[in-house]
Amino acid sequence: MRKELDVAKEAARAAGEVLLEGLVRGGEVRYKGEVDLVTETDEEA
Repeated sequence: MRKELDVAKEAARAAGEVLLEGLVRGGEVRYKGEVDLVTETDEEA
């Protein structure tokens, strides 16, 4: 169980770094549904 927790923490940290970088650089915003938006950064994270 400990190994899975460590992997989950690392994945969350990596996704957080991607999201922070996305705030700085901006990016394309698209619709994934009728009213749901998704950004490039969302997909990368």
